[in-house]
Amino acid sequence: MNSDTCSNCGTTVATSPTVLGPKDNDTGLTLGGWGRRFGATFVDNILIYILLEVLIAIKVPTGWRLVAFLGAQAVLLVGVLYYTGGRTVGNMVARTRVCDSQSGEVPTLRQAVAHWFPLAMAYTLIILYVPGLVVFGYVFLVVDGLYPLRHLRNQTLHDLFARTLVVLTIESA
Repeated sequence: MNSDTCSNCGTTVATSPTVLGPKDNDTGLTLGGWGRRFGATFVDNILIYILLEVLIAIKVPTGWRLVAFLGAQAVLLVGVLYYTGGRTVGNMVARTRVCDSQSGEVPTLRQAVAHWFPLAMAYTLIILYVPGLVVFGYVFLVVDGLYPLRHLRNQTLHDLFARTLVVLTIESA
């Protein structure tokens, strides 16, 4: 990290071009901020949308609801497969990864399922347009997405449920 001395008080001041964010007390890793999380989620949602559009374009004879349900389950499966490695495509773009909130290690399969399950259920309610529950799906996604803004470890509700944490994959510049 680069540093200079303040001309007024003589204190050493960090002048690194990259401000990475706070370190997590439990893992010692640098926490992923809300902006990076939002960017990763945005990229992942675009990929999920493309996957669902492909499945809907197949036009299964039994109707679009079955295709949408299968698409939502495919999203869950893809999410679990990605998270067992701790990274989705969105995480790679944002240079973040998901880890165990206590050890900082790659999440277990159980944590990966627990991490994606609340999101997959919210998307399923929205995609299948379940009357009376669609609003709940949207409300959950909004509250979950904004929750890191008030949480000390920048965790979402689904992070808390799965006992996971989003951290940077880059350290110092």
